[in-house]
Amino acid sequence: MTAVMVADPQRNILQMSPGAFGAPGEVAASHQVNLFDPNSNSARVYNTGQPYISNDSARDPGIRKSYVDIFGIERLMSVPLHRIGLLHIANKPEPFNLDDLERAMALAPRIANIVELATTLLRLRRQQRLEGILADVAVSVASGAGVQSFLVPALEELCEATDANLLAIVPDEAPAIMARRGILQDGDEATVLEEAGGNPGVRAYVVGPRKAGDPGQAAFYVPVRLGHQRLGTLAAFRCRGEPFAQAERRSLMRLANLAALARATERYQEQRSELARLQERQRIADDLHDDVAQILFAAQISLDAILQRDELDDSAAEAIARARGLLIRGDTAIRTVIHRLSTPPAADISTRLSSVVSSVEDEFGMVVSMQIAQDAPMLARHLPRPKSDALVKVARESLVNAAKHAGPCDVVLTLEVPTPDRLVLTVADDGCGRVDDGGAPHHGLASLRRIVSEQGGTLRVVHGPHGGTRVTAGVPLDSQRLSA
Repeated sequence: MTAVMVADPQRNILQMSPGAFGAPGEVAASHQVNLFDPNSNSARVYNTGQPYISNDSARDPGIRKSYVDIFGIERLMSVPLHRIGLLHIANKPEPFNLDDLERAMALAPRIANIVELATTLLRLRRQQRLEGILADVAVSVASGAGVQSFLVPALEELCEATDANLLAIVPDEAPAIMARRGILQDGDEATVLEEAGGNPGVRAYVVGPRKAGDPGQAAFYVPVRLGHQRLGTLAAFRCRGEPFAQAERRSLMRLANLAALARATERYQEQRSELARLQERQRIADDLHDDVAQILFAAQISLDAILQRDELDDSAAEAIARARGLLIRGDTAIRTVIHRLSTPPAADISTRLSSVVSSVEDEFGMVVSMQIAQDAPMLARHLPRPKSDALVKVARESLVNAAKHAGPCDVVLTLEVPTPDRLVLTVADDGCGRVDDGGAPHHGLASLRRIVSEQGGTLRVVHGPHGGTRVTAGVPLDSQRLSA
């Protein structure tokens, strides 16, 4: 059996390479030796350049007993590989001797060159692949492709190219976009997502192996920013105590920048589409006004002129009057359509809530944190105006109440869709003020409850034991329109 340990001078360790002694990858990854460990035969061979033979490895204090057992080593010969690391040869049927040592030392320079060349080629190929993946992402962003259409495949490819077990883009106000590879330990994914959601900034850490068979772990976090606005965090996780290399970190940072640019491009495309829709509505309204409405008006005038004739009999006059009435109804309907087309569609619920938040902030000098779930605006796009009005009214009244009674505190407004058929607004503060649920002085709260109830919704007010108030209003979404 053979194995190669590769030196990492930056981390001051010797790392066992994959496939060592035919063991599984996580077992090989768990074997690291400190370059300055005075009790390690491997460190001594690397630092002195002198080979070493152990024909009774189980009793050799320079070889860790746990690795003797896990690799099944009985006899071991270690030979230095200049600048690279060292070569282990294990379990020769007969004891190792000086002839074995001479032959191994003669081959060592060639083996060192092969290992160095293979390592260099692997690094270059990995770098080329990373560049290719990022180039494809950049092309997709420039072409205006949807984020979901290329981001998930890119994460999957990068996950393999960086030998990561998990890559995730964790937006601040939306579900994470993830790619997984291999098997994650229990709790690893939840830990990574929790750390990414905590705004870690640019952060990297390595947890080394703690015992034989434990490969350790490594993680890297980088924020996804659009200008000065933080959109989320890109997280990379590896079930091995090997840090992400500088080239890998650079690639992940570039991906974070491209993800932010993709989101900005997507927003721009949405705005362009909305503008195009508004322009088309206005064009249709203009055509109806300039052509159809004028024709109907001219027809009415013509019928009025006919009705003024003295020789017109009663039956004909009655028929013409009916036709004129139909023309008037048609003209009214056309002008109603023109008015609707000319009037911009009502702002969506998130835009209206943003206006309320800005207004309250300006009026009372308070800061409100606004958190809109990514799917909320889309799912609520057909929300009837009365339901939208009810939620906006609850938001304003609750924010004003917090500003007046809660004192200095943190105020958070959230809009989410906990179930596909329900939209929920929450306004929470951690202040000292309190507004009770009933009583004559609190007519405003009773009015809000009635307004929400009329729309099939519910309103709930909860007070914390040590202060703070949470107002929650939920209204049903139109299931038929949701499926449209």
